Amino acid sequence: MRLFHFVNTTHEQTEHSDKTCPAVTIAEQEYGNGSLDINADCALYTWPSAVVLAQYIWQTSWTRSFNNLRSEQSTNPPVFWELGCGTGLPSILAALLGARVLLTDRRNIAPAVVATLERTCAANRITLQHLSDQETLTIAPNTHRPCVTFAELEWASFPPWLSRATTPPDVLLASDCLYDPVLFDDFLCSASAILESYPHAQLWCAYENRSDARDVVALCRKWNLQVIQTLDAVSLLEGTPNESFSLPNPIQIFIIAFQS
Repeated sequence: MRLFHFVNTTHEQTEHSDKTCPAVTIAEQEYGNGSLDINADCALYTWPSAVVLAQYIWQTSWTRSFNNLRSEQSTNPPVFWELGCGTGLPSILAALLGARVLLTDRRNIAPAVVATLERTCAANRITLQHLSDQETLTIAPNTHRPCVTFAELEWASFPPWLSRATTPPDVLLASDCLYDPVLFDDFLCSASAILESYPHAQLWCAYENRSDARDVVALCRKWNLQVIQTLDAVSLLEGTPNESFSLPNPIQIFIIAFQS
């Protein structure tokens, strides 16, 4: 288990300025003496990009109401769908902040991811629900305690639940999903299809630059996606408890929208 703390560094007074700074407990892969097995399935480790994305979610909740993220037709809390959630730090934080949350990951690693999420949700007093391929996605606003839903989502595939979701996303979350070049197109295919179906939504993608030969903007353009804003990890983490978190490579957050 690892504990992550989040604080306001904007120094702005808002309607939410009295919010308690959250601490999030995240379960990770362990072995032997309890140290992290970084060589285990990468989905079971909280990578730096997830920490950066979670910090952005927290600071967004300070600088503007979460309600500004939702579609104009909705009066409920905003909806976050996370692609390739792994240990789920960004989504778990969003749920603790009152958002409605769907976590997804690929079928071949889903059992291990769900087992880890069950430990995480128990530690944070969050209810974890499961969505099958044939069910309809409906995420009700939280009442008594935070609740999140998990569904399998193979990139570049379209399970039945995806076409009949009654709770569309306001924000897609993705951290370190662009790590294996073999999967780049599959990931962006899924993101593009979802954003085309729900054009008011955005993709918040935390990206660790492991090679200067990769051009994220060009990759997005190939899938009719437009990078509308770029944020730097160093400035996001400055002055926070996560400032000393090891960043082996430059990390950026790309705010992405569908370009029709």
